[in-house]
Amino acid sequence: IGGTSRDVNGAVVVGQALLVRWSSTAPAVARVDSITGLVTGLSVGFATITGRAANGVTGSGSVLVKASGVVASISISPPNATVQVGRQLTLVGAAKDASLATVAAVFRWSSSNTGIVAIDSITGVVTGAGVGASTITVRTTPASVTASTSVSVVASTSQVATLPQVLLNTTYVAPTGTQRPVAIGGDFQAALNAAQPGDEILLAPGGVYTGNFNIPSKSGSAVIHVRTNVPYASLPPEGTRMTPTLAASLNLAKIQSTNGNTVMQTASGASNYRFIAVEVTVGSPLDLNSLVRLGDVNQTTISNVSTNLVFDRSYLHGTTTNNLLRAFILSSTNSAVIDSWIGEVHHIGADAQAIVGWNGPGPYKIVNNHLEGAGENIMFGGADPTVNLLVPSDIEIRGNYFNKPAVWKTGANVWLVKNLFELKFAQRVLLEGNIFSGSWQSGQAGYAMNLKSSSGACPWCETKDITIRYNYFTNAGAGIGIAGAPDPFKPDSTARRIVIQDNIVDNINVGIYNGASAFMQILDGASDVIIDHNTFVTSGPLGTTVTMATPVVTGVTFTNNILSNSTFGFKGSGIAEGTASINGVWPGAVFLKNVLVGSSAGVYPTGNFFPANVAAVGFTNVAGLNYLLTGASAFKNAGTDGRDIGADITVVASKIANVIVPP
Repeated sequence: IGGTSRDVNGAVVVGQALLVRWSSTAPAVARVDSITGLVTGLSVGFATITGRAANGVTGSGSVLVKASGVVASISISPPNATVQVGRQLTLVGAAKDASLATVAAVFRWSSSNTGIVAIDSITGVVTGAGVGASTITVRTTPASVTASTSVSVVASTSQVATLPQVLLNTTYVAPTGTQRPVAIGGDFQAALNAAQPGDEILLAPGGVYTGNFNIPSKSGSAVIHVRTNVPYASLPPEGTRMTPTLAASLNLAKIQSTNGNTVMQTASGASNYRFIAVEVTVGSPLDLNSLVRLGDVNQTTISNVSTNLVFDRSYLHGTTTNNLLRAFILSSTNSAVIDSWIGEVHHIGADAQAIVGWNGPGPYKIVNNHLEGAGENIMFGGADPTVNLLVPSDIEIRGNYFNKPAVWKTGANVWLVKNLFELKFAQRVLLEGNIFSGSWQSGQAGYAMNLKSSSGACPWCETKDITIRYNYFTNAGAGIGIAGAPDPFKPDSTARRIVIQDNIVDNINVGIYNGASAFMQILDGASDVIIDHNTFVTSGPLGTTVTMATPVVTGVTFTNNILSNSTFGFKGSGIAEGTASINGVWPGAVFLKNVLVGSSAGVYPTGNFFPANVAAVGFTNVAGLNYLLTGASAFKNAGTDGRDIGADITVVASKIANVIVPP
């Protein structure tokens, strides 16, 4: 580049050009020799070249450094990439000419959905903003050639809960051994003692067998069956729940205790039993601790743990007036309660459970049952395991009706009520397609579900890898509570890796179902919590939408949910509503594409929606409990993943269609 020096009148000043010094604003693009003004193009782009005379006068000119060839195509690396929420990766473009020779080019990047994938337009650095996918486009500058790729965003691997690793196959296989009938008034214990693997013990219809029965250990792996002596074909088919009405019509044999001690209990190592179509109950007004104990609650090793135990299409219950603490205590492995009715399990002054376990390793299958328990309908934890490092694991809970009858609050006997489901320590648990109905403030604040890591002085006892999907929660004082480590001595065993997805929660804090008046609480240092695609709707007054408190909860993804309004919204203790609480208690949370009915946009993170009322959401029929979005709803196909915001109502409806069965 040459320069000409002129005076104020425009006349050329001879010899002054030799005193000009040259500089470049972008020496990586265009380098200039400071004495001669020789410019060398180093990379594609723009640079400004400036000459400065000895007296300080300057002049400038622009230089465009072009590629040595013409760009014909662009490739993107890595193609079709996947990134975790909150993480980054760099996309790199490569330009080629028509002969496929690499040529230099300047790239500019863009994302079709910045709510899912944010990208730096200059550097190509991608940030996962929400679960889903976005199309990334790169173009040369000046704009002429483009290329596109898809980037998918998934939840952080530290967030995703691991599903149960073992699912039990409980398909009925007819026994091939000896049939052993037990007449009315006969000796059931003698039949249990005499039975050999593969045999079938047949209890007389209408027979009442009273005692405290020991289920003995046998050598051999064939299953011993125990059932009421009616033709098997007359029983409801597999997958059909036993009910009190069916039990009466089949005249089920009744096994009971009249002395206040457990009705049936396995001996050490007793395995390979299947009970079908029997009734197990309380035979006296005495308080009873448990109906059935599978495994040894005091075992200190699982070297001889009871295994392969199934209760199938049976009726287990207390009475309307008795104190009954538990129907089942699970201290076994490979055990199942299926297609059964468990009712009237309650106590006036202690926690009562339909099913509870704390000293058995699992796996467990609890499928298609009616479950009534005043304290907790199902609970894992509550006492320290006596087996070192034991945590109940691989638990499948599907298609059950968790219920506390309203008469337990309004009737003559008011039983101690806490919640419908509780985990104090368990891992790899799946709850799918259940209905949870009936919880109110009594022994606790009325939450339908409580998840926490808490138990005595057990340092390894923790709750983790919990998946809750396609369920319906209704008629409760509050929704779902998550407490990381409410026991202060367990800061390293917090509840973690919890996924709550595609659930419906409604009728909270309405009528007799009073309580903490919140859809959720998430607090006490829990971590890796995903709350995604849920529908929360109630006509009852809510104090908070989500209650929050320190210690901080890390790894929170809260996306694609619909939540009706409350007085204080998302609220941390002593912190302002909304963004302040979210940042203060859930640092680094992904909070996107939520429909926050009646909330103020100014106090919440951007990227969410704020309709004035429930009617503005566009539900099909709120009064009829149909929360499917209409075609006109602004939130249809508006989620981070392109789905409707809120739960997948169609799938939830199909999962719970047959969960409530008349008695």
